Amino acid sequence: FAVQYNSGEKSLRLSVAVSPAPVVLHDLNSITDNGTWAVGGDATNLTRDTLNYISGEASLNFDLSGLATTGYIENSTMTAVDLSEQDEIGQLFVRVYIPDPSIITNFILRWGSSSANYWSATATAPHDQNSFKTGWNILRFDWNGAAETGTVVPSLINYLRLTVTVSAATAETDLRADDISCS
Repeated sequence: FAVQYNSGEKSLRLSVAVSPAPVVLHDLNSITDNGTWAVGGDATNLTRDTLNYISGEASLNFDLSGLATTGYIENSTMTAVDLSEQDEIGQLFVRVYIPDPSIITNFILRWGSSSANYWSATATAPHDQNSFKTGWNILRFDWNGAAETGTVVPSLINYLRLTVTVSAATAETDLRADDISCS
């Protein structure tokens, strides 16, 4: 800490770590590294995109076929991550690329110890904006208040599912997801 004067006003300057570093659940750099990602619902054409990404070396790119209003990417075979220190107090963040935000209703994130034991939370807008925008958006999913299905073991998080919901069954290409972390 330090005592300083700003225009005659005395203040105390304090430097401390306010939170631990984010824990990366999955970097989404590959379809098959650290478990296997698969598509479901209306999602199709899952590919690795090395040209348009936020962190690491790639993002995962997928399309919506237009036959239904929800599609998802899912990984149930990844290496387990220990989130016991963030249990019920952390927020999960996902970067998503949206080509046409006018059709997006929400995103739903599931994280847990299996497809039968997970938490889920919904984002209806990006973390830093009032509405989805064209391009990259940061989604925040609050753990506190998330719905729990089954009994989840916070020290063994090895299941992730990101679902996109659209307002009407509409075909869309080149949605992307990158870097799922908890802070």
